[in-house]
Amino acid sequence: MIEWMLIIIAFNLSFLVVFPKFLTYLIFRLFQITLLFLFFCLFQNFLLLGHFLTDFFLLCLPLL
Repeated sequence: MIEWMLIIIAFNLSFLVVFPKFLTYLIFRLFQITLLFLFFCLFQNFLLLGHFLTDFFLLCLPLL
């Protein structure tokens, strides 16, 4: 069992070394999909969360 775990870890490390661009692309795509999903969920409840959204953006825009 431990040998299999070491093999899997070594394979993952070699994968990270060989494909760093692919990994960053994958992380970026996951982040983008998460943002789209969050905005879609907020848009679904837009009438309920209208005041929350305005307050949220007014608070967070100066931080960006």
